[in-house]
Order: sequence, then C-alpha cells, then structure tokens
Amino acid sequence: MCGALWKNSMNTYHIKFRRFCSKSVRANCIFLPKTSFKKFIKSRERARLDSELACLAKFEEFYNWQLNESTRQSFPIFELLDGPPYANGDVHVGHAINKILKDFVVRSQVYSGKRVLFRPGWDCHGLPIELKIARDNQQKVKDTSLVETRKAARQIALHSIASQENSFKRWAVTADWTNPYHTMDKKYVAKELRLFGELYKLKMIYQTFMPVYWSPSSFTALAESELDYMDHSSTAAFYRFAIINSGFILSKCKEEERPTKLYALVWTTTPWTLPMNNAVAYKKDAIYTVVELLADGHYRRPTRHLYILAKDLISNFEKETKIVTRILLTFVGIELEGLVYRSAMFSDLAQPFIEASHVTTAVGTGLVHLSYAHGLDDFKVALKLGERVRCFVDEWGCYTRDLGHDLEGKNVLNEGNDLVLKMFRKNIIYTHQYKHRYPYDWRTKQPVIIRSSKQWFIDVSQVGVEAARKIKIEALPIGSPHSDKTEALLTQLKNRIAWCISRQRCWGTPIPAFYREDGSVVVGEDISNAVAESIEKYGTDIWWECTANELLPTKLMNKYGIRAEEKLEKSCDILDVWMDSGVAWASARQRTEPVDLILEGVDQFRGWFQSLTLTSFALNKKLPYKCIYVHAFAVDENEQKMSKSLGNVVSPELITDGSLKDEPHGVDGLRLWVAQFGCEGDKARIGSSVMEEVRRNYTQLRASFWFLLGAVYGYKGVICCDEKFYIDRYILQELAKFTQRCLKNWSEYRFPLMVNEYMQFLQHPLNSPYINSVKNRLYCGLLAERQNAQSTLAKIGLNLAALLAPILPHLVAEFFMHHPSIKDAAVALREF
Repeated sequence: MCGALWKNSMNTYHIKFRRFCSKSVRANCIFLPKTSFKKFIKSRERARLDSELACLAKFEEFYNWQLNESTRQSFPIFELLDGPPYANGDVHVGHAINKILKDFVVRSQVYSGKRVLFRPGWDCHGLPIELKIARDNQQKVKDTSLVETRKAARQIALHSIASQENSFKRWAVTADWTNPYHTMDKKYVAKELRLFGELYKLKMIYQTFMPVYWSPSSFTALAESELDYMDHSSTAAFYRFAIINSGFILSKCKEEERPTKLYALVWTTTPWTLPMNNAVAYKKDAIYTVVELLADGHYRRPTRHLYILAKDLISNFEKETKIVTRILLTFVGIELEGLVYRSAMFSDLAQPFIEASHVTTAVGTGLVHLSYAHGLDDFKVALKLGERVRCFVDEWGCYTRDLGHDLEGKNVLNEGNDLVLKMFRKNIIYTHQYKHRYPYDWRTKQPVIIRSSKQWFIDVSQVGVEAARKIKIEALPIGSPHSDKTEALLTQLKNRIAWCISRQRCWGTPIPAFYREDGSVVVGEDISNAVAESIEKYGTDIWWECTANELLPTKLMNKYGIRAEEKLEKSCDILDVWMDSGVAWASARQRTEPVDLILEGVDQFRGWFQSLTLTSFALNKKLPYKCIYVHAFAVDENEQKMSKSLGNVVSPELITDGSLKDEPHGVDGLRLWVAQFGCEGDKARIGSSVMEEVRRNYTQLRASFWFLLGAVYGYKGVICCDEKFYIDRYILQELAKFTQRCLKNWSEYRFPLMVNEYMQFLQHPLNSPYINSVKNRLYCGLLAERQNAQSTLAKIGLNLAALLAPILPHLVAEFFMHHPSIKDAAVALREF
C-alpha cells in the first residue's frame, strides 16, 4: 500500500510541476525519495541475505549481550525453561513453532527491560534411537552389545543435536548456545539419580509385580502418557465356561428328560487371555437369568445347554448374535457365590466365581472373564483375595512354554489369538469384529497389551491431587490468551495414580538398584548417590562396563550386610525418558525459584507438563513454573494431521528455501507464519494458501519499510516541532498508543494480535490519513516543512522497526542497515 501510494502521488505531482515550473525549478524544489533498501527480494537471494543479515547484525551475540552487558545488570531476571526436543532426526514444523515462539518471548522480554535466562536442551535417551540402531544393524537390539549400542546411540543423538541446533540458529533463535543441556550428559544424569534417591527416601518409589501397558514392538513397559488411542478392530468372542456345581440352580429350572449342562457366558475382546483365565466375576446386586438358546436347533440336542447372563444384556446379546433366547430363571447375582467352573485351558482345574465392583451390566454379558496378569481391575481382585499372580506372556508378547507346546512362542496379538479361537471353538458361541479405541505404542504405532511384570513405580496419587489443588489456588495461567486449558492439566494430575518409571532398554539413565542372590533388591538414597558419583567421575557407561560388585562401594556393602563373596546383579532397567526431561527444573538450571514460563505444544499435557509438575511437587511441595503457554499443533491447510503416507508434510526448509514448485519465504517468512498461525488454538494450519497470506503481509511490511526509508533520504536529524502541523501530532499520539498496545501484547504473549494490529496500523492511521495528508509537504514543500514531515516519519520508522524486531529480526536488521542515521544495525537491534 505504501509503495503504491508513493508511486501514484509522485506521478500526480510530477504532472503538476511540469505544468507550472521550469525544469530547473522542478529539480530544486521537488523531493525524490531514495533508498538502497530493496522493495522486493529475488528468490535466489533469499538464503544468502538471511545469512548475511544474521552475521552483520550479530544475532549470535545478542543473548550474551542482554544477559552480561554491564549496563543491564540491575534489570530483573526472566527465565524460560526449555522443554527439550528429542535428539533424533531433522527438524520439522513443530520444532519451528516451538523454538521461534520461544524466541518471540526471549526478544520481547529483553526489549521490555529484562535479562533473560534461556538454556536450550535436548532429550537424548529413548527407544527411537535404539530402534534406529537395530534397523541399521538389521538385527534386534538385544543381540548387540549394550555398551556398543549406547555408544552408537550417543553418536546418533550428537549428530541430531548438531543438525537441529544449526536449524534453530538459522531461524535466529536466541539462546545460551554455548551451554546447552543434554539429558545424556553425566552431570545431568548424576543429578537425576540423586533426585531418584531422594524420592526413594520419601518412600514414593517402589518396585512391585503388577499389570502394566506393555509394547511387544518395543519390548518394554509403557506409561499411560506413552500411549495413543487409535481406532482398532478386535475379534470379540462370546465364550462359555462349564459350571461344575450347578445343581442348586438347575433344580429351580423346569425339569426335562434331557440331561442339562449349565454354562457361564462371558464376552471378551481379548480371546488370547482365555488360556490364562483365573475367575469369572459377577455383580452381586445385578439381576441374572438362566436362558436357553433357541437358534439353529440348539434346543433339540440330546443334552440341553443353559446359559447364565445378566437380564439387562439379553437384548444386546440377541441383537449381536441373532440368537433368540428363552428365559427359564431369574435370580440375584449374590446367588452365584460358591459356584465353580472348568478352566478353559485345563479341564481338570476348577475356577471360582468372584464378586467384583468393576463388573457392569452396560456391556457384554454381566459376567467378566478375569485374567489376573492381564487386567488392572483383574489384578486388584487378586490382591484383595491374596491370590498369586503369574504371567505366561514374555517380553516379546508371546506365550511361554507353561501353556504347552501348541501355544509356546505364538504372538498373542496375531497367530496366538487365532490359535486360541481355533483351540476353544467348541465353547465359543459367537465371534464378531468389535471396533473400538485401543492403546497403541506412540512410537512404533503398534498395539500394546496389558502384561504383569516387575516394575518400578512412583506413587503420585496424592502428589497429583495436591499439585492440582496448588495450581487452582494460585490461579496459574495455563493455555493461551484465547484458550484456558487449566482443566486439561488438572484432570491428568488428579487421575494419575502410579507412574511406571522403569523401561527394559539400555539407552537411558540406569535405575540404581542391585539384586542379591536370594532375589531381594538393594536400593537407597546412599546407593543412588554413590552411583551418581561414579557416573559423574567416569561417565554414564560405567553402569554397563563394570560389575555390580565393582560399582557398589565396600562401606555400602557392609552397611547392607552384603558379603564380599556374594555375587550381586545390577538392575537391567532404565528410567522413563519423561523422568529424564521431567527433572529439568533441577538438573538443567542453578536457580531454585520457579521459572517464569514454560512453553510447549498441546501434546505435552500427557507428558512433560505432568512429569515436570509431579517430580517438583513431590520433592519440594512447590510448582516449578509460574505460567504454562500452550501452542498449536501443526496440520495441513485442510486441518489434517501431516503424514508422509498422505503426502501432506510441509518441512521448515520448504518454507525458507522453497522448491521447484514453491517460492522461498526466507526465515522471516517462517517466523511470520508462526506469529500469525502457530501460537494459539489447537491447530496451526500450513500450506500453499496459508503461506500466500503470509507472503502478502510480508510484502506489505517490506513496502512500508521501503517507503519510510525513502522518505527520510537526505534527512539530517533536524528536530522540527511546528505547532501548526496537527496531523504530525496526531500520528505521533497514535504511534504512542500503538506502542503501548504492542508492549501489552508482548507481556501477555499475544503475538498474533500484535501482528494483526501492526498490519492494521500500517493501513490506518499511517497510510490513511497521515501519508495522504503529509505527501504535499514531503514531495513539494519548503525545506522546513519537508524536514518536519521527515522528522515525524523517521520517528515512525524507527518505532515500527523496534516493535517488529522480536518477530522479524532479519527484516528489521535490514531496515537499520539501510537507514541513513544508523551506523551499526547490531547496536540498533539492542536499543529500544
């Protein structure tokens, strides 16, 4: 708009001067704006210009200057804690949203008179890197030396860190790049182990055998936060258990000449657990029925078969199976007490009917097949009864030899499930495909199972409730300016009971526990501290390089009554990666005060936001932050999740550098997209149509800067304060009000609103009415009149540039480099 206005107005005044003035008079009177600032940047120049501007404006020195400059030492501290990205692979648009948005915060806080602490970090441990090593070696990780696997994993992490850091720097992200934190560094790991010891001392960490989510594709336990619930189709089955002592129920049914058998009818979506059936659960106050099936001539068989199921679920059963039933008897669930039935797998084994509170008459048959090792509610029943729980599924998700030759080694989710359906077909009444939401491993995208194993846990039931209460009392802002997401975190915290922190891998932080010959575990705060000291001295691989007896100091062996000749075993488990990143509040910083801000994507409600909150509150009884800003999740322009299979992935490099089909937008184009679309809400749209809108706005910004620079050509900095020019006073007043709104938007992290108001200010009041009114003086006025206009325009230009600096530092640096009164763009970028 500014450029078009300038061109049109110049044409008009050229015509008037040609009509009334001689050539010499026109040359002496008319002002011809001039600037070396380019209105348009050619595509091939974009990357080179970004690099040159970053160098000339000394972007990489900005962080050190704002923090350590002597004149700024009295300024208050603002601390932003970096939620570490995973050190695997190249950057994606999610990284761009996160890191660029953090840079908006850092720069705006610096310009607001703060000294900012922002130490970038990387989450280095975890399964994806181990799986990558396995793929590269074309073998399973367990067949590789653990130390060699760790060394290879470390190299992958370091390579990814270097690659990602280069991208972040190219995006002009301001941070303490000389001192990043890595969760694999020995000092970080040592601090984490000391915190583990403190938690154990508080009796919050314990080891037990219980059902956990288990990923056969990753060969490890998973926490709830590591699951994705996806659409899934399971083979569901109505299965019958033959009741042994059914006489007293059958005696109440109408007598017939035919022999009668009574069955308990259950419904399960996991037929693979039927060989491990331990009991059938019922609801004591529910109404149950004895029915006869009338389909396919069942009632004509020599032996009459009767079935028990809940009365409320008969219609559901008939609708699903298309089998008509006839009710023979109705009774209350408590009458099932004392009944036993034949095991599905072992016909000579009798199993009990058990009353359980989790049984419902809303789905299934009202009778629930229990497998203690493969269900959370099932396990609670076993604990209540004092029953022994055994698991016959190994870490690969396959049946063990305990269940016989036929099932041994069969994967329970695939051929094992099919084989069970075949083996037990005699007692399967009906099967069907049941579509539901099912937990998947969020890394491998493969379904998980519930499997009992010995794991380490943190008891966070009370901590989560207390932390949620604290957040509510202090009314901490959580979400974004337009979306309060406090309840999302509170719900997660209050519903968290036990956090499974052990993983059966090697690339991670070791759990500092030792096992004696009798199987008992040796663990304690002093042991954690001793291991931490060794790691800090010799490196993190020391746990895998030395024997247990070498790692445990003699004084501790004596303290725990361990004989010198006794052979100890080290724990083979590592800590959950959420534990790694979750202690960043302590391991990645020196200050003990809560950080001013954490800023991450909406997906972190189930991850880092929880682990950070729970670990800090467990140890300190205080929250580690004052505010949580939640940004959007990148999707394509149709709001679909980006996926390689869909071909809709947009990379940051495509935005900055372009392709054969797409023009480059440069770093500032990427940053402008983040400011406009990536900050608020749940979805950040990106695609060709979205970037076209970004391009138009960026073009308008360049045109405005081009006009403002051209307008001050030849201006010597003379300050004019002529009272008769009301329009100058008006625009400066509007500029002052606009500046205050920008500062307010900065402090509230309202970057989209700031950009929107900025673009509006360029239209009104800057273009109209001010420039429309001042062009006479600027182009054709007397020297004093022109300088008065130039004085105002110079102030407008410098203010507008400063206000845009946190968002588009390259464009602002370029503006300063071409400004006639500015000698050093780097210095100008540091003044506000």
